Amino acid sequence: MLLILANCGLKDRTGQGFYFELEKIDSFQVEYSGPFHGIDFHEPEGVIYNFREGSFQKFNTEGKTLAKKTIPREGTNSISYVGGLKVMPDGRTYLQSLKGEIGILDQELNLIEKFQMPFAPSLSDLRSNVKSMEIANGHVYIYFPGRDGVNPYEKDFFKNNHLLEKVELETGKSSPFLRLPEGSKYQEELYFEHPFIFLSIFEDKIHFAFDNEPVIYVFQLNDGEFLGEIPLEASNFVELEGQEIPLDLTTIKIPGMIDGLYAFENGVAVNYLEGITEEALKQGQGNDPNSQTNPQNHILKVYLKDKGWSNEIVIPMEISYLLNFESPEKEFYALKNDPVSSVERSAITFYKLRLSKK
Repeated sequence: MLLILANCGLKDRTGQGFYFELEKIDSFQVEYSGPFHGIDFHEPEGVIYNFREGSFQKFNTEGKTLAKKTIPREGTNSISYVGGLKVMPDGRTYLQSLKGEIGILDQELNLIEKFQMPFAPSLSDLRSNVKSMEIANGHVYIYFPGRDGVNPYEKDFFKNNHLLEKVELETGKSSPFLRLPEGSKYQEELYFEHPFIFLSIFEDKIHFAFDNEPVIYVFQLNDGEFLGEIPLEASNFVELEGQEIPLDLTTIKIPGMIDGLYAFENGVAVNYLEGITEEALKQGQGNDPNSQTNPQNHILKVYLKDKGWSNEIVIPMEISYLLNFESPEKEFYALKNDPVSSVERSAITFYKLRLSKK
């Protein structure tokens, strides 16, 4: 059964000549109780991670559990608290720990390889960084600040340092990679909130985005040459302004946030939360947890090189997380926004989705 999940108002959210509707075409459940702190997916298999227990569960799109494993955080064959995971087409899962370890799990979730980054991490607020780690051509590309003891929270960090580390899988050798483009707001002599990083690689190009800046930067993969930028052209994306010392902390707003970046053959897709303006917050919007309307819309947009941006596709509240968008022609999966607490949960629900042209 097909169910149209979103139908945008074209007056405010038109694209540049092509339009999509989001459709749910199927769903499946995976038996799972308790909390989970990370999910990654590459059809037909995915991995769920429990941060507190160090446990992993592998599943497929039929809802079958394929493997379970708990990996100790200390001792032989251990890995510390995992901040990000990436499931690859060959069935392996790559992990990044908060202590700077990069681990590789085989298809049965056994830890088969682990190496340590050559310097200590310096981030204290790693959000699930599955989207700030990519693997291609025998290398791991990863946001991992801390080289030479530099503090990533300092002003001008992104201006004065490389954006990523490029780690050779065969040797574990790491080298700095990518420089901040001139057009980024982080080139300004102002203080901005510390961003999270999104990466997506397709063939010979790497796409890069800060979560709080509505621009996608494109680089050559082999040498890091900057190729250009793709402004998001969002009808609404709330940004926090850069500030000088002393900082003004009186302005209250919820900033927009990129939450997914997906490069494909002839373009790129992005999903993001629009944020909530100070005026909307003063009017009481966004404060009612029982509200069925979400003033902070969750948007999916598709960019094609020869056409520009699609319409802004509003993702309904029943979807919390997109998992494996590969192109606008392919079906993909998303995690259901389940209001049931982790104590009561017995299963996790996934939706199978597709984009249909209007």
